[in-house]
Formats: sequence, structure tokens, C-alpha cells
Amino acid sequence: MLELDIRFFDSHRSPVMCRVAPRWLRYRSSIRFCFVLVLTLLLLAVALPVRAQEPGALAAAMAMEKLLIEAIERSQQSVVAIGIFGQTGRRRYVGGFGRARSGPSPPRPELADVPDRFGTGVAIGERLILTNHHVVLGDDEDASNQAGPSWDTFIRVAGHQQWLLCKVKAADPRSDLAVLEIDAQESAAPKLEPIKFADADQEVKKGQIVIALGNPYAIARDGEVSASWGIVSNINRRVSATSREQTERLQHYGGLIQTDAKLNLGTSGGALINLQGEMVGLTTSVAATAGYETPAGYAIACDAVFQRALAALREGREVEYGLLGVKPRSEFVANGAEPPGVLVTSVVDQVPANRVLDAGDVITHVDGRRLYAPGDLMMAIGRRAPGESVLVRFVTRTPQGPRSLQRPVQLNKFPVDGQQVVTAPRPAWRGAHVDYPRAVPAMVSFLEDTLPSHCLEVTQVDPDSPAAAAGIEPGTLIREAAGRSLAGLRGSEIAMPANFREVVDSREGPVELYIRKPTSTGGFERVVVGVAAAAKEDQDAAAGE
Repeated sequence: MLELDIRFFDSHRSPVMCRVAPRWLRYRSSIRFCFVLVLTLLLLAVALPVRAQEPGALAAAMAMEKLLIEAIERSQQSVVAIGIFGQTGRRRYVGGFGRARSGPSPPRPELADVPDRFGTGVAIGERLILTNHHVVLGDDEDASNQAGPSWDTFIRVAGHQQWLLCKVKAADPRSDLAVLEIDAQESAAPKLEPIKFADADQEVKKGQIVIALGNPYAIARDGEVSASWGIVSNINRRVSATSREQTERLQHYGGLIQTDAKLNLGTSGGALINLQGEMVGLTTSVAATAGYETPAGYAIACDAVFQRALAALREGREVEYGLLGVKPRSEFVANGAEPPGVLVTSVVDQVPANRVLDAGDVITHVDGRRLYAPGDLMMAIGRRAPGESVLVRFVTRTPQGPRSLQRPVQLNKFPVDGQQVVTAPRPAWRGAHVDYPRAVPAMVSFLEDTLPSHCLEVTQVDPDSPAAAAGIEPGTLIREAAGRSLAGLRGSEIAMPANFREVVDSREGPVELYIRKPTSTGGFERVVVGVAAAAKEDQDAAAGE
């Protein structure tokens, strides 16, 4: 202890000695108390947040769990299990106590029956279901495709205790989409709850949490679909065609959502939803193929291209895609003198692009979208319908050097290969079904280097019709109707089916067509197509009155 010796004198001037401690030592007990108090407060300041983090982390996890549960509850009633059964032969099913039995196929599968093929579907109407083309029509080399009528497609809905028979209303192999409709004989079928789609313009982002609802390994035969969750791993991905795929699909060029959500065999055609329970993708490429797992699953993004195809399919119509009419290959310039893009190696004759592009031009943009490879060009053009115009930016060579130009080009129709289902085709005119030229895949070789875009093509002729009586046959090209050229109407460079109907629908009597038959060795000729006998009787009766 420190002390001070202080000497002073009393009144008698005698020296007096005393010891005085410093003031801070005199208050040492108070100082010690304050020190302990401050130390305690510091410890509490550190300890309390650590303890507070424990219930906070749990609350965050429970909030996340609640979001997942609510999203699934909002959407799971809109997702159904699909089972495809053979009409003939013997089908394996599970009997009592898990014993496998077999027997003849009954008219309707029993609840425990295991389907021959299976997948998932998403309700888009009270009796309409969206799924993948390959789920209901199989792979290109699937032998079961050849016996379409011998297979029945059923769905199972949660809460309904029987399989429901469905028919394919429309199917498009290029988008890998198909729409089923509950058969009219299923009068007791419950009304399906259509799923809610996310905004087509709302971009899906990497890292976004998503939930996959599906029918893995046909386990959802009771209608209760299974759920898995993960994140969006990437966007605008492309997948290569498998050895079984011969049909060219848009997914081979991009537009797929990649996710790490677990997608087992059978989840194709299922819903990929966000945390709001809105559908952002239709699962199409599963993560389990041929008995082993791969690290990624894919879904078709529900973007504007998807919505355009869906709008046609739900009405039973054909999905149509644009065709530019060029043969492309990648063009990368190492020295940077020209921008990379898609090199035009040749242009099909008699298409609008032929008046704008030449062999050797490099296409760099379509509608402002940057191109780097032929797949980018296929996606950009495939997004649009025939008859629409796209803005093409390209680099062409001139005597003064490379020059960048931008021109609008009207599109023809892309010929889709594969098995299409169309239950609401364009109505025939006097027995002639008219479409864009080169619309039929069988005509591709016939029109390989020339696509007469100023003409329309007859794809089918009804027997015993006025068109058949006039000698019109499938493959016939129509250039004029009633003396009017089919190209140039309504400002269109190409002939369009709507132009043809505009000209002929107002004519009640015989109509003259300027045509060229596929078997003809000469040029175009004029034929007259009369009216059907019943229509002529009605006209004569009206004239008599």
C-alpha cells in the first residue's frame, strides 16, 4: 500500500509527522466494485447475442420450412400421376401382401396396377393436363410408338379413387410438349385445379430456390405426388440429343432451367415451382437415366416461347415455328477484325431472306439478341411464328470492306419432324387443306434448295371433294386464287393461309386457282374448283327464291 509522509508544525512550532494514503486508495473498494461491474456487463454483451442467435437461427429455419410447405400445398393438387397401360396382353400388378401377380388387362386399371410407362402431368384446365411429348408418345425409337391405339393413357388425381382415361388433345415434338384431355366418358371425374404460372417475363435467376413435384418411379399411383427441392443451378442450358432421339427439339439449342432438385425417373412432365407456388418450369430431362444418377435435372422454362406453344396446344392446334431459310455455321474471327457470329453458307431460293442475306454474310443479332453459334440462331428464329418479321443485324463484305447492316426479314414455316397430334386443324376449303410451303416433312427433299414462299401448299385432299374432282393432290402449290396473287396481300412478302382464305371465302361459285402439281413436268396451270353438291343445291334454292 502506498502512503505519503507529511510533516507540519503545530501552534507551538513543534514538528508533527503523519501518513496520508492517496485518494484513489481510499476509494479502492468502490473502484473494485466498478471494475467488476464493467467486466460483468462486457461478458453479458458478448454472451447474450450468442445465446440469442440460437432461437433466431431456428426461427429462420422454421420460416423457410413454412414457405416450402405452403408452396407445396398451393400447387400439389394441380400435379397428377400419368400411367400408360397396354390394352392387350398381360400386365403385372401387385397383389395382397406384396405378392406379384399377373392377369388379363381389365377395362380400367386397378389402383395397385403398375403402368407400362409412367410420368407426371400438370393441370392447366378443369379437364386438361400438360406433360412432355416423350411421356405420352415415347422416344423416337420406342417400338411402343408404332402401336398407338393399343395403349391407353390414364391419370391419377389425389383424393379420387380410380384411374381416369385421357386422350392426347395435341402434341408437339419440337417443344416436347403435349396436352391431355380427360375422356368424355369420365363423367364422374373431379374438376382439376389449374396450376398458376409465374410471369413469363419474370426472369428465373441462379440460386433461386425451387421445388419439383412429380411421380418418381410411378410411386404416386395414389395421386399423391412427391416433392424435392433445391436451387436453380443455371439458366438457358442446352442438352445434346440422345441416341434414341431423332426429332430436333428446341431444348437442343438452349432455353432449359438446370436445377439440383432431385429428379428421378418418372418426374418428366412435372412442375418446377417457386416459393410462391407458381410454376416456372416443366421438368423434362430427369437426373436418373438407365439406372444411374447424373448431377443435373432440367426443366422447360415457362417463358414467352413456352406460353405461345401452350396456347396452341390447349386448343388442339399445331404449334408453328418460323424459318429463316439459311444454312448456318459458327464463325469466330481470331484477329478481332470482325465480330463473331453465325456464318451464312447458303440461302434457300425464293424466300424473303434471299433478298437480304448472301452466302458469306455473318449474322450477329436477331431482334437485338446476340448470336455466337448456329444454335443461338435456331432459338432466336424458333421463338417466332411464320409470317412474323425479325430484325436481322449482319456483317456483309463490300469492296470498301466489311459493313454492318440491319434489315427486317419475314419468316416462313419450319417443317417439324416427329409425331404430331393436332385435333383442331385449319378448316379445309372445298376439301383442300392448305398450309405454308414445305410444311410437310416429306416435302423437304422435294424443296431442298427452293422454297416458293410466294405459294401455298396443299397438304391433304379429302376424297370425293370439289378439290379432288379438280385434280388437286397433296403437294400441289397454289400461287393465285381468283386472279389474285397470294403474296403481297396485307403487306406480306410471303403467301399465308390467312391470305388464301381471305380471297376464296367470299366466293360462292367456282373459283379459279393457278397451281403446279408435284407430278407435273411443266409449269403452273389453271384449274377451276367447283362447289360441293350440297352447297350447290343450297345456292340454287336460294336463287330460286
